[in-house]
Amino acid sequence: MADFVIVGSGTAGCALAARLSADPCNSVLLLEAGPPTEAALTRPPSRSTGLLFKSRWDWDLYSEPEPALNGRRNYLPRGRGLGGTSILNGMVHMRGLPLDYDEWAEELGLSGWSYDEVLPYFERSEGPGGRPSEDGSMSIDDGLYYPISEAWLGSAEASGYPLVADFNDGSDRDRVGRFKYTRSGGARSTAADGYLRPIAGRPNLEIRTRALATRILFDRGRASGVETAEQGELRRYRADHEVILAAGAYNSPQILMLSGIGPAEHLSHLGIEVREDLPVGENLQDHHAATIGFETDAMTSFSADTPEHRKRWELDGGGPVSGSVVQVGGFFRTEPGLPAPDIQTMTCASTFLEEGLAEARGDAYTMVVCGTRPFSRGRVRLRTAIPGTKVRVTHNQLSDPRDRESLIRGLRLNMKILRHEPIKSLLGSPIQVPVSESDADLDDFVSRVGQGLYHPCGTCAMGKVLDAELKVIGIEGLRVADASAMPLIPRGNINAAIAMVAEKAASMLLDQSPGRPVSASPEGGAR
Repeated sequence: MADFVIVGSGTAGCALAARLSADPCNSVLLLEAGPPTEAALTRPPSRSTGLLFKSRWDWDLYSEPEPALNGRRNYLPRGRGLGGTSILNGMVHMRGLPLDYDEWAEELGLSGWSYDEVLPYFERSEGPGGRPSEDGSMSIDDGLYYPISEAWLGSAEASGYPLVADFNDGSDRDRVGRFKYTRSGGARSTAADGYLRPIAGRPNLEIRTRALATRILFDRGRASGVETAEQGELRRYRADHEVILAAGAYNSPQILMLSGIGPAEHLSHLGIEVREDLPVGENLQDHHAATIGFETDAMTSFSADTPEHRKRWELDGGGPVSGSVVQVGGFFRTEPGLPAPDIQTMTCASTFLEEGLAEARGDAYTMVVCGTRPFSRGRVRLRTAIPGTKVRVTHNQLSDPRDRESLIRGLRLNMKILRHEPIKSLLGSPIQVPVSESDADLDDFVSRVGQGLYHPCGTCAMGKVLDAELKVIGIEGLRVADASAMPLIPRGNINAAIAMVAEKAASMLLDQSPGRPVSASPEGGAR
């Protein structure tokens, strides 16, 4: 029994565990389906992004055939293990725009979620001076930026776009700059590194890995615990105060639906007794993208990965392998009068093609052009009523014509930047580019190479499935506090926003904490 049972140890789950266990009167149990994460696999930044794709630390999902992408099935990597997707993502730390959260509060009526109200939770998640705090937070750092990345910034400035010192300055201007990272001492810093490592040994926090949540337990209509599958055995863990789902935009809706909370017709079709008819799994959003790639003679993460550079990194955390592959980029309006930039560009000193699965055969430079606020919506559905079965995901990427039109304009804008020096002279033969910049060829290009940016959210959205306090509508004792709670996707990489949601959820829960110690141990079983 524990006061709080948290399902999922990604960025949100790690933050919740750290904050809720800070009060010694609270007992906290953190359940993670994946195995422990071996730190050596996740730490050198230039080698770690994508390193764990399709490993045992990846849920290794694929979408259903995407109607607007020539029926292709998109790869959907999600971290599986302590730290969640922070063990394999691009490490970019970006809050989004103030407008993003003001829209949540003002247009959607979600009280307490305006930018001014959530800013303190962003700041808390980032720790003092960007360094991890004693009670846990993320480590935010500037990176090492390769000369070819600096050359792109020079060309973007030559194209008329101002250079900004920090994308998290609260501005909505069109601008370019260097990204900040979840990095510490020249190494990747995962959510587990930042939130859990500093509090290791807290007697009121228990962490169990390889514990797959199969369903939520109920007692007289109230969520009372979680059932898990562990090494072929079903176990039950009671939550004396609340169950909190932090399993992400694909798995949190899966657990709700397996527990009878979701679209009644869908659940009934699978033989699941309906407890609450809610649009769980709907409203799925992700940033859509298309990637342009060129060969280059300049140094990238490929040529940086030498025994000499690795030895330097092992000695002091410095040198070229300490730089992330995603280094610089910008935000752009592709039409006048837009309230905010509709395109984000991330440039990669690496081969980032075939959805991150292409083998690097030499130095390559790729430019990821993505939409910041998609109109297209997808959904998550159960494939079967059997826990552990991979969910059925349809993103409907680029199915709304407005998304395609914006992305096509964004490709033209970014290809224009590549025609300016100094980046122009550093690019060699094209690897993946449109045949031409005509509407027809660009439209064909995005259908052939379009993908999501691995930022899924919205499937248990506030205002639809959750109230503004992240409580599941109609169910007592149950909240969802992860990317699935976001009603609209922020304009930019979303890991920082996930941490913010968890920080705010913890603050709300601590105001209602039960204030009595309870041992966190499985019901009817050994620790």
